[in-house]
Amino acid sequence: AGGYTTLACLAAGDTFKAGASLFGVGDLETLARDTHKFESRYLDSLVGRYPEDKAVYQERSPINSVDKFSCPIIFFQGEEDRVVPLNQAEDMHQAVKDKGVLTALVVYAGEGHGFRQEANIRQSLDGRLFFFNTVFRLKATMPEDLDEIALDNYDPLLPHEDRSHISVDGMLLEIGRESLIVHQVGYEDPGNAAYFPEDRPDRPSGGSEPVDTPEDLSDFVEWL
Repeated sequence: AGGYTTLACLAAGDTFKAGASLFGVGDLETLARDTHKFESRYLDSLVGRYPEDKAVYQERSPINSVDKFSCPIIFFQGEEDRVVPLNQAEDMHQAVKDKGVLTALVVYAGEGHGFRQEANIRQSLDGRLFFFNTVFRLKATMPEDLDEIALDNYDPLLPHEDRSHISVDGMLLEIGRESLIVHQVGYEDPGNAAYFPEDRPDRPSGGSEPVDTPEDLSDFVEWL
């Protein structure tokens, strides 16, 4: 019940600053209906009989207290988990993502309730370290031989610092005035629009030197 404990604690207040849920239960009602037959009555002794004690199930389900979530959380889930089905992690992740909380969902194909493949075990461990380091603004990188973890609602700028917004070659950039961090927040096709004053027949968006390869955000940061 470690995953459920994590979600329940984060939904109960602001004691913790970050969390990681491994195949955790977010909706007790859904679990009572969806879990496999062997454990279909397991919650009777832990929560109450369903649907007779439906109100208790609703009260103790973290997904019904998402409004209290303010703490970053990452979810790890096996795609073939029959004990705690995938929809438990998907629904919780979507709920906190929609609230704007820093979060991530990592789903492992071929895994059930607990991870058995070496690469997945390693990524779930290094992924937690990566996520916590990101939250606490420490050096955060994944090992080169493991897949990257996509973060939702990630904001690398300092809290409450003033920000400037510009568009360069279609890249929508946010710049922290104190940290000087440049963060790409979106992209819009610029078409033939010009963002620099130079007249460049070969590059409508400007620049002074011909380029043979496409430019990206790192090129712009170097230009700054």
